[in-house]
Amino acid sequence: MLESTGGPGVVQVCQETGRTDVLILDIDAVDATIDNIKAGKVWATLAQNFYKRGYESVRMAYEYLTEGDAATFAKLNDSGTVLIDQTNAATYAEDLWGAIVYKGTPWPAK
Repeated sequence: MLESTGGPGVVQVCQETGRTDVLILDIDAVDATIDNIKAGKVWATLAQNFYKRGYESVRMAYEYLTEGDAATFAKLNDSGTVLIDQTNAATYAEDLWGAIVYKGTPWPAK
């Protein structure tokens, strides 16, 4: 697995060396990676919901400071990671950003 700028580089190296046996799993939903997924050059990427990740961190810090009980926090906090492949490369944004929920209130508020 690679960081966001590595995937396009691996695609280029595979093309230049004639390699077709490399399965590429990238990270982050950058335009070049999504284009390469649609073209069949990258198998998939994992996209993270950075906004939710930041929001949840601040929310937990605030709750700890105001309520003082970290024991109520979940041991695992999912920031909304989505696997993007050819089946959802055109529609992943709704999966990634449409699922942001703050204490039961969907965001953006409709």
